[in-house]
Amino acid sequence: MNRLFNLNKDEFMKIFKHFSLVASFGASKADARVGAKVADAIKHLTLVALMMVFCAGSLSAQEYKVSTDENSFSLSDSEGESVMSIRTTEQSDGFKLSVAGVELNLRPSAVSNNSAVYKKAKNINHIALLEYGIPMLSLHNAALFNDASFERITDLNYTQSNQLNLNIADAYLPFARDNSVGLTGRIVMSWANYVFNDFTLGRDGSSVTILPVPENTKKSKLTTWAVRVPVELQFTIGNNFFVNAGVYGGLILGSHTKYKFGKDDKVKQDFSVNPFEAGLTVRAGYGRWYAYCNYSLTDLFKTTTQPGVRTLTFGVATGLFD
Repeated sequence: MNRLFNLNKDEFMKIFKHFSLVASFGASKADARVGAKVADAIKHLTLVALMMVFCAGSLSAQEYKVSTDENSFSLSDSEGESVMSIRTTEQSDGFKLSVAGVELNLRPSAVSNNSAVYKKAKNINHIALLEYGIPMLSLHNAALFNDASFERITDLNYTQSNQLNLNIADAYLPFARDNSVGLTGRIVMSWANYVFNDFTLGRDGSSVTILPVPENTKKSKLTTWAVRVPVELQFTIGNNFFVNAGVYGGLILGSHTKYKFGKDDKVKQDFSVNPFEAGLTVRAGYGRWYAYCNYSLTDLFKTTTQPGVRTLTFGVATGLFD
């Protein structure tokens, strides 16, 4: 329809209601959820623009010409100059808003394509309930001590040495809207068995000594169990690939040595170790299947007369028990 009129409140509301239909028509051609949001935004922009025109027209008593159809709306002054126009694009995938010669393109489809960026990652918790690893011992600052015999302590039976971690609680703090980057922390119960080949450990004051065992010894080991709290920075690639890197701290709550010999004979003794532990940790994998590595920055034994002994553990998790 085309006609001239002096813009008043009633005409103003009719124009706005008519444009609401135009906006809804355009939104139906695009993504329903995103298109509706864009349509609402355009309605508000139009409302502001119309209010500006209404105020200006009221002060100047200017006459305006309105042209509308199902795909467009235009407003021009009595001299034919365009004041405002709104129309759907040729592909009906957005709107073109022009006010006082300034044109703005609004495309719901473009917003829809970008909206996937803000979807929550499907899998942000990649930590399995159980982890299994093989621990190793290494000497730290060995060159500072003249104790070549102590190097035997690193001679472990790796086929029988093991570590079992039970992840009993965890939390995740996202740094990105899509959860691709965040901080993860958890509480872990950890048991480790360091199996020696042909000796056991003893104490001589503050020093750790290497003691022989009977020839028919079947197994000799040092066992520790601890509570550990790792804090890691987590990077999720896609929905399932991830890399974690961070630090851990913990308390070793118990430790003992034990060796078995003969048929049923065994010797078990409490053996104190450094109660505090801290180190570096890294893990990487897919979903809840991953490999991990822990390296201790603190010595396993609290001694100042011998080289430091630190732990290095490589392990895997499968998520089969989750």
